[in-house]
Amino acid sequence: MTADPLPPPVLEARGVTMTFPGVKALTEVSLTVGAGEVIGLVGENGAGKSTLLSILSGSLRPGAGEIVARGRTLHLHNYAQANEAGIFRAHQDQGLIDNLTVAANLFLGHERRFSRGGLLQHRRLLAAARRQIQADTMLAGRVSEIDQVGDLPLDVRQLVEIARAFAVAELLEVSRPVVLLDETTASLNQDEVTELFAHVRDRRDRASFVFVSHRLNEILELCDRVYVLKDGVVVAERKVGETSEAELHRLMVGREREENHYLEDRRRTQFGAVRLKVDDLSSGDEFHGVSLDVREGEILAVGGITGCGKSHLARAIAGDVRASGTVEVDGRRLPNHRPAARRGRLAFGPLDRHAEGVSLLQSVRWNMTWSSLRDHSRGPFLSPRREKRAVAAGMARYRVAAPSMDTRVGALSGGNQQKVMLARLAGSGARVLVLDNPTRGVDVGARQEIYGHLRDLADAGFSILLVSDDLRELIGMGDRVAVMRDGQVVREWESRGLTEEQIIVGMV
Repeated sequence: MTADPLPPPVLEARGVTMTFPGVKALTEVSLTVGAGEVIGLVGENGAGKSTLLSILSGSLRPGAGEIVARGRTLHLHNYAQANEAGIFRAHQDQGLIDNLTVAANLFLGHERRFSRGGLLQHRRLLAAARRQIQADTMLAGRVSEIDQVGDLPLDVRQLVEIARAFAVAELLEVSRPVVLLDETTASLNQDEVTELFAHVRDRRDRASFVFVSHRLNEILELCDRVYVLKDGVVVAERKVGETSEAELHRLMVGREREENHYLEDRRRTQFGAVRLKVDDLSSGDEFHGVSLDVREGEILAVGGITGCGKSHLARAIAGDVRASGTVEVDGRRLPNHRPAARRGRLAFGPLDRHAEGVSLLQSVRWNMTWSSLRDHSRGPFLSPRREKRAVAAGMARYRVAAPSMDTRVGALSGGNQQKVMLARLAGSGARVLVLDNPTRGVDVGARQEIYGHLRDLADAGFSILLVSDDLRELIGMGDRVAVMRDGQVVREWESRGLTEEQIIVGMV
């Protein structure tokens, strides 16, 4: 008796090759996605993951190879055609438009579905968005269809980006969509990640997924199989039950993950005087009565669930939001809500790197020096020679991989963008750094490099306030760990011997 033939994969890449000027991004990449499968895709920044997803979703056309959906070869010229073929993508960098409402963003590009006689019927659009939000456990009660996206926190904007993929699939009546989740957990806390994973599992009977994440534990938790990309080539395919974080790390970076991942052997035991002192700082309903200090050469790590106030606290210390109370650096009180008054004393690395941390359209050179131009000037005039010398030194020190210092930062990987920002902050003359999730969206190799840079800065006498959503990072990098809950610092520990369970108890 002959067995029934297996159904064709819902999505395939066959021998896909992609070349950009001077760079071969992908070389004969093949993968398959079966019905109801969750496929993991891992690799260092620059390995080709985003390029592959862009090809699968119609944003790029491959130089060679083909994309096949349900046995039919696709010739995609844009994202709308990919949608018609049942392929949808949720981006890490969020392809949302800040000055439009949630409703407008959910159905962006598909307004004709709500039009009659060439006129958009806003009530129909709003009603469809309202139904989508109410049916979405991740969004219900957190947003309204009329909220402006730019007013939402970063994590909620990410949830809107994810919801949009499902909303458009439903609008187009695609019965078994393939959803590409591109680093969508980078902005989410653990509760939100858990909720997203439940969301994915609930839809496996009617959808398939390709999931990209730098967090290897997430890949092993959610996926059925995982493909490893290195330098644009698929170097391995594994069933998740037959691999481990250690093996995936080795396949990605070409070496085993070190036990000393956070460079704990360089953790300091001696510190100088208090350099950053925060006393009774409050900001509306975001946080209240926060007091803390950071000594010279010390890293204070601050954690807590999303909404606890930790990112707002970082912004208040940096002078970006209004707050009462006092912030002092080296005994000098800094005016509240005046970032310029902190120049040369305190530097801030924001959570949303692309919106606030770097200018993607400007060069590496511009991004590294705009906050320290006086140091590269002769009198009132900028000295290009001095500036170039400083940038070359910064690129070497922070191991920024770029063709030249005149390369646009937007052309760099996320890890290299983050290193450019860190180089600028460290070179600004400030001796206090406030960093909000500096390894968000960064691969494991670049992440360890950043940890090394933070250790170097602490050894050089910098005081670092490190806000992080990663429990292991809090323990591994902090000399002390503080936890916020409901806008207050509720616990603080020495990091030696601290466990994730202790931190979780403090958070909730």
